[in-house]
Amino acid sequence: KSHLKAAIEEVQDRIDMRRLHVLGSVDHKVMLGVMQASTAHVYLTYPFVLSWSMLEAMACGAEVIASDVASVREVITDKKTGHLVDFLDVDAIANKVIAVCQKPTAKIKAAGRELVLSRYDWATHAKSDLYRLLGLDSPKVGRTASVVVEDEPPKPHATREKKPAASGRRKTPAS
Repeated sequence: KSHLKAAIEEVQDRIDMRRLHVLGSVDHKVMLGVMQASTAHVYLTYPFVLSWSMLEAMACGAEVIASDVASVREVITDKKTGHLVDFLDVDAIANKVIAVCQKPTAKIKAAGRELVLSRYDWATHAKSDLYRLLGLDSPKVGRTASVVVEDEPPKPHATREKKPAASGRRKTPAS
């Protein structure tokens, strides 16, 4: 049995199961839409992992409640860009989620979004970081390169459909 299934079974008699939505694997655009519609995003990690999911939630404007660990503190300042909770304090986590759902804070959501966009936005940072990493803009190297960063990956080229083989007998040289 999965951890998710075990957790759901443990609480199913205490929650309104019609309000629980387990999406599984979804398209990235669907995930972004869900995050944009969310009141809160709970990100619990122990001891030190920071993932893109928390940054994406912040960029989408979700109010983040996250583990109070070093890597998360690099991004979240408690009560300014999100909320920090002790990973092992179940009551504190639950109380913070309830408080945020009852009274979301537009200022915290906006500050979290702005922080992520200013530090991690691909379109803002990719070109300069790529030049720097490759040494292409260095005067010592004496050359530059053109780098184009697109908002979306290019669409695959359309391929010609192959015509179905003609039905019936094939002609051979002897026929």
